Amino acid sequence: MLKNPISKGGLYKAKLILFFVVVMLFVFYAGLIMVVADKVASNASVFQWLINSHVSNFEELVALCSSQPIIRTSIFGGLLVIAGVFYIRAMVGMVIRNTRTYHQLKAYKKKEGEGHIIIDSNRYEAFCGGIFQPCIYISNKVLESFSHEELESILAHEKIHQKSFDPLLIEVVKILTDSMQFIPGVKKLRSTFMIVTELYADQSSIDLAGREVVANSLYKMLVQEEYVSNGFARYTDQSVRIKVLIGQDYDLNLGSVGRYFAIILVITTVFLSSILQVNAVGYCEMREEGVIVVRSTSGDHSSEQMSRELLYTPL
Repeated sequence: MLKNPISKGGLYKAKLILFFVVVMLFVFYAGLIMVVADKVASNASVFQWLINSHVSNFEELVALCSSQPIIRTSIFGGLLVIAGVFYIRAMVGMVIRNTRTYHQLKAYKKKEGEGHIIIDSNRYEAFCGGIFQPCIYISNKVLESFSHEELESILAHEKIHQKSFDPLLIEVVKILTDSMQFIPGVKKLRSTFMIVTELYADQSSIDLAGREVVANSLYKMLVQEEYVSNGFARYTDQSVRIKVLIGQDYDLNLGSVGRYFAIILVITTVFLSSILQVNAVGYCEMREEGVIVVRSTSGDHSSEQMSRELLYTPL
């Protein structure tokens, strides 16, 4: 549990841990998909080879391979299709988001400020944008409507996003989690990362301008009808930031992240063990072009089953 008051160092560590968990979860997920793809391809090769080839002891081969786990293979194939759809959707979403942001920024008249770019807009906008070269954008409407202390707190908040390369980290987290949406808890993991990222930037603003000024500036932004939620704010529950800024206790439940990661790891390990089981009755695979390997068990009820490996080649 991580409760308010939250230290800046604690938030930074929480941010790194959450990012690491997302990346490692995707690594396990990608590895699982690769193993599944290999097994599906191997089974497909076996079936095609059985149809197109003539082999010695053909009846025995067909009998052994007829117990090939077709249902399991079909399920794995379906999972591959679903995973592919989610991954393509995530990549398309990234392209659409960044293209839209690029054209929005291009449409603005801009001029250089002191460490930030001023955009000609009559809406309340202040955000950090740019994946590899993050820049701070602030509208002249904000410059005209906020006090000097409030502007300093806003810029301090965005500078943390800029120095931490948060646009890049956020984009990575969004792509990875979007491609794993069907895994339970992934959306909650992403939202927690977004909240921690914002709270960490808020702490820098508090160090500079004080908690009251930061809370006032955020509140003034949110209540404006012309406010545009850009950058990371569009993905974050702003009520959490308000609660923390006014001193209310808020549980981020970061302790559950480790338990969640451990559970996913165990499930992945069990699933991989099931996929990699090669001593099941009638397991067939292609060793090389034209050579099929059949691993099967034999024996009787009174003796321990023994494994055997048969090689079949075309006549």
